[in-house]
Amino acid sequence: MNKINVFPVADGDTGTNLAMTFGAIIEAIEQPTTVAKDLPGLLTQIADIAVDNARGNSGAIMAQYFEGLRECSADLQQLDAKQFAAGFTAAAAQARAAMRDPVEGTLPTVMAAFAKAWESAATTDDQLVKLFAIAHKAAQKALAHTLEQLPALRKAGVVDAGAQGFVDVLDGMAAYIDNDCQHSHAAETIHRDQHTILPKDTTELTSTENPVYRFCTECVVEAQPLDRQALLATLAKLDCDSLVVAGTMGKARVHLHTNNPAAVFLQCEAFGKVLRQKADDMHSQQRRSHAIPHKVAIVTDSAADLDADDIDRLNIHMVPVRLILGEIEYLDKVSITPAQFAEKLAKTKLSAKTSQPPPGDFRRQFELLTSHGYEVIYVGLAAQLSGTYQSAQSATDKIDGNKISLLDSRNLSCGQGLIALYAAEASEIGLNREQILKLTRCIRSRTNTYGLIVDLGAAVRGGRVPAYAAWLARRLRLHPLFRNSPEGKLKPYALLIGNQNLFKRFANGLSKHLQDGRVYRIVISHCAGLEQAKEVRSVLLHKHPGIHSCQIVDAGSALGVHLGLGGIAVGIQDYQAPLDLLENGVTQ
Repeated sequence: MNKINVFPVADGDTGTNLAMTFGAIIEAIEQPTTVAKDLPGLLTQIADIAVDNARGNSGAIMAQYFEGLRECSADLQQLDAKQFAAGFTAAAAQARAAMRDPVEGTLPTVMAAFAKAWESAATTDDQLVKLFAIAHKAAQKALAHTLEQLPALRKAGVVDAGAQGFVDVLDGMAAYIDNDCQHSHAAETIHRDQHTILPKDTTELTSTENPVYRFCTECVVEAQPLDRQALLATLAKLDCDSLVVAGTMGKARVHLHTNNPAAVFLQCEAFGKVLRQKADDMHSQQRRSHAIPHKVAIVTDSAADLDADDIDRLNIHMVPVRLILGEIEYLDKVSITPAQFAEKLAKTKLSAKTSQPPPGDFRRQFELLTSHGYEVIYVGLAAQLSGTYQSAQSATDKIDGNKISLLDSRNLSCGQGLIALYAAEASEIGLNREQILKLTRCIRSRTNTYGLIVDLGAAVRGGRVPAYAAWLARRLRLHPLFRNSPEGKLKPYALLIGNQNLFKRFANGLSKHLQDGRVYRIVISHCAGLEQAKEVRSVLLHKHPGIHSCQIVDAGSALGVHLGLGGIAVGIQDYQAPLDLLENGVTQ
């Protein structure tokens, strides 16, 4: 399904999204202690789980399909032929109604064909197995016809990927019936037959152009009651496409493609509590689909501060940290930019906090990449500083961990970013996963992060520093300096006294760590302190002739909540090109 995913966006994730949607349902209803014991309860449970865990356009449509089945069956403990017909018809109609712009030749079309065939046959026959076979055949025929209904599918020579997923479910049901309604409980390969049209050359499926909209954006909205149709109408006014709002009376799964995820989440907040926010970068996914097969993909989290051009150039995948301002949650560097965060920090007296991404965010990213044939290296925020690394570890425990390696950067901010950047450069020149890991572990010991805190006010509001300490620091004009330790802890190492030439003195101190004859790569991140960052850069460039590069970036919220306004962090890497380091012998 990933290979034939060309509509609405050729981002190659439909199979992964449907697998995760159905996987969550299966995992829940296989638990004997929690699964509902009657039909209405089971259908309610399935619909609720589907809304909570739906992924992608097709997953959201399937969630609404299950809700339609649940609603139509009401309190019935058994369903006859005509009741099934009514349920399938209502489910298909609800799935279509959840979409802003339903397109013929996609998943809802095949759902409707299945329902219509069952409903027609049920007027003269009441044998469920026979009716299923008739409707199944109609769905297969409708799937094959999708190739002719959409120009994008016809050009690629493939059927619709989401519709293929629906027919795959029906195929599984048919196999179950043919096996006297017994399951082997073992994974089996789906063998495609004549109703499935696969491309002759999957390398020609996708355009080299990026999608118009960058972020595949999703969230869950909870309210009692929730006006789902009003939510759909409101979101339809945004600049977006592929909009689906699926759900129940009190909960909705929102899916759409947009360039502004923050606007989506803000609109949703007017309708209820917003949960499970995510925004996947489809430009990055698109580039992966054209990259050299079997390369190693590099993933980091948004605590890593890096230049945006480097992220795009090397296709580094980033999982966003959660940022909480008051009662509002944001996705770091997705639904709120570092500059917007700094502005809010300056205007509000609310405490700012961060929390690690949930394991599901990492799992979705890892599964998408491995499903495309990539191995993965995750370069994470220091495990001593956050639960983010542990969250990534939890995600790998539930999937094929043989293709995924986790590396604790033992750094934060720009130091972590420099290590992820190095791993991506090693991948770009074609090194294998083991070589990249060895090189990255080596460069980790040669990468450090240093920081200057100008105002402890943010740390006080976040509960990390007592108010009296901040008061004392202001009175005595004390400015703490911190750095990462070799094991990845964050430790103060000095104090600067007085405000005169503060940043120049900080930079002069950093320059003492730069050895003659060595080459260094430096990234400076700041929280609303661009001019100060420029001053630090100027000093460093004047002090050492062997600086490979020295970039300035905005500090992400993961660092900003600790630094406060005006704070500066500097990542310094004792640089040696990956191939040179490999040839000279890698020491870990």
